[in-house]
Amino acid sequence: MRNSATAAIALTTLLLAGLYGGNVYSYPGEPRCSDGYRADSYGRGVEAGFKGIDNLRPRHSHEECYLRGVRKGVTLRHETQIFDCEGDFEDGYGEGFKASPLSAGTACYTGGYSAGNAALRVGAREGARELVGDECVDAFQKGYEDSMTGQVATIPLTNPEATCYRAGYYDARR
Repeated sequence: MRNSATAAIALTTLLLAGLYGGNVYSYPGEPRCSDGYRADSYGRGVEAGFKGIDNLRPRHSHEECYLRGVRKGVTLRHETQIFDCEGDFEDGYGEGFKASPLSAGTACYTGGYSAGNAALRVGAREGARELVGDECVDAFQKGYEDSMTGQVATIPLTNPEATCYRAGYYDARR
């Protein structure tokens, strides 16, 4: 009974993270920063810390999560057990930006995935069409509008548009 209850909780967590745009894989030690704009603040912080960039805060930011992400990024940058941490980070970033299904990888890959997925959602939220494309921004705005008007979510079937739509839908509910 205990194992099935644990499995049910884990499955529910994964499903909710998918619906609300969070990514539980990227934040095992940071549950407070695992959804919505907090996850995006964390992911942007990971990128800033890893790449040594002074400030990548999104306009709508959660400071605590951003700083936690920066600390994680700095830690990853100095990861010595991983042969090609920079390459893994960039590969993960690319996959996260495309909102591809997360596959297993090193801590550097997962950190990069988190940063790329955050960049996608922040770009959609901030209307950065030149970065994320018209389809993503439009999907975000449609998700936001659907949520605000009480419509049932009509999530696009393809990524990254589905991720952009969910981010808009979730943002309207905050």
